[in-house]
Amino acid sequence: MNDSGKPTIDDIARLAGVSKGTVNRAIHNKPGINSGTKERILAIIEEEGFSPNYHARSLATGRTETIGVLLPDVENEFFAMICSEIEKMCWEKRYVMNLAFSNDVPDRERAVVQSFIDRDVDGLIVFPVSQNYDAIERAIAAEKPVVLLLNDLPLQEASAVLVNERGGMETVVQHLIDAGHQQIAYIDGYVHYSGSYNDFINRERLRAFYETLERNHVPVDHGSILEFRPELYTKTEPAFLSRLFESPDPPSAIVCFHDRIAIWLVQALRDIGLRVPQDVSVTGFDDIRELQYITPRLTTYRVPIRDVASEALRILFQQLEQPSSIRQRVVLHGTLVEGASTIAAISLTPD
Repeated sequence: MNDSGKPTIDDIARLAGVSKGTVNRAIHNKPGINSGTKERILAIIEEEGFSPNYHARSLATGRTETIGVLLPDVENEFFAMICSEIEKMCWEKRYVMNLAFSNDVPDRERAVVQSFIDRDVDGLIVFPVSQNYDAIERAIAAEKPVVLLLNDLPLQEASAVLVNERGGMETVVQHLIDAGHQQIAYIDGYVHYSGSYNDFINRERLRAFYETLERNHVPVDHGSILEFRPELYTKTEPAFLSRLFESPDPPSAIVCFHDRIAIWLVQALRDIGLRVPQDVSVTGFDDIRELQYITPRLTTYRVPIRDVASEALRILFQQLEQPSSIRQRVVLHGTLVEGASTIAAISLTPD
């Protein structure tokens, strides 16, 4: 024991009958130690109340065992799901996740990234505000490995984990076309928020929507493309939907940019006297957990959130171990989840 009466790493090594290096491997979950020895060391650590000195460990390893994670929004459940998965995987590797939100504001993103650099995090996982290169370039200049999430920036030094947004939207729209729908509307994300993190994803999904209709020779009605406004989450505005359903050919199906819009839409349609799916089919995108509480169960495209988190961490840790490793761009694919919010067009309630 040292003068403070607290056990040191030398004490743990002596009690376990192993070297200090072996104790370090057990603490940091490193290879080169068998499971029995590791369990014995961890049991001794718990029994003796040993806590490795953080600053000494940082000086010895050159790492703080912290990762900065920057997401756009604290309220969006999609980001909460990503955050939860990253945190669990960080904990398994005995890393601490430092979490912050940009609120989709470039200046705030820059400030948070600089804060991560000042706190000497080992690496960063960032869902960047679209076209905001400055913040990411600062981290790269500070020799911090960076993995971008779900938003592609043309920076060769930053790796990226993306979802096949276009392929996912094609799958959703094709599902409706195959069910006989010919009048299909689309409610987009925040198109005019030019700095928004949604900008890249918006463009990918909307382009896929148009291309899938055209490929199947389904008429494209540009008047049936609506832009959802965030303030609509707190109220129902019949006028927002009126131009769709007052037209001579109202939609038999509506595709939503993401699940939160679709959840709002189901209620908004009820408020104007339309039923889902009997009068109009509705689809979402992402498959957030909240859908399990929604009736009818939404047809959506499931983004592989756990895979997004695991790939981001795999790449980040690989770059920590091999700083000269080639940056990676990984594109993941999801799956269609067929719910009860869509039916065949011939099954729609007649006028």
